Amino acid sequence: MVPSKLQILTVAAAVSTLALGQQTPPSDSLYSVSHVTVKADHRATYEDYLKKMSDGYKKVGISSYTVYRGMAGNPLEYMIVRPVKSFASLDEGNQLANVFKPAELAALNTMRDQATESVRIAYERTVVSAGGGTGRKYRIYSRFRVKQGMAQAYSDAMKNEWAPAIGKLDGTRMRLRHVVRGGSPNDFISTFDVDSLAGLDGEGPAVRAMGADKAAAWNKKIADMGVTVEALLYIRIAELSWGATAAAPATR
Repeated sequence: MVPSKLQILTVAAAVSTLALGQQTPPSDSLYSVSHVTVKADHRATYEDYLKKMSDGYKKVGISSYTVYRGMAGNPLEYMIVRPVKSFASLDEGNQLANVFKPAELAALNTMRDQATESVRIAYERTVVSAGGGTGRKYRIYSRFRVKQGMAQAYSDAMKNEWAPAIGKLDGTRMRLRHVVRGGSPNDFISTFDVDSLAGLDGEGPAVRAMGADKAAAWNKKIADMGVTVEALLYIRIAELSWGATAAAPATR
């Protein structure tokens, strides 16, 4: 199957991070990522709930809280991303218990349950990152599932072949994370934050970086290692999101 421009651009996002540096791990390495589908007539209720959650987590003192709404994919899906200190920190219980009274937490849970159809929570660990600051208007999202035993070959190909080529293109805010709990351990999530979707028009980044022939060979090689199982597009809800991430390129 020939990858779409959205799929190719999300792969570019993942491996561009490798090209832009491989030094120390970022301060925020582990993230809780919630994918929530809401009832069609409860979007306003759910966003009111998220506003209270956003305010609560700000008081707790985490470094960022970001809410996205689906554009390409399910428009009733929300993605909420926040850092977690460690899995051990989860033993301490709900951080928001330090902010809200038990009755307030119960009311928030009821509000959430009334508005949602489904909730899936995954924990993802940063592999590489490049570009700091607050999130941009759009998030291009890709889930790449490697074949069993191909994770190292996939990583090596990214670092040794793709990264030198894609590094010649203008960089932006990119993240590559590995799903460690709440999904397949063969899944890698790449995100590419942009303020304009113009990059989805015209030639894809692989062609611009490598030329048509080399890009075709590269796409075939990656297709032999795994498959993009999701290629989505989200819009960031600025009024519910806050916090900045420093530019701290890293690799595992």
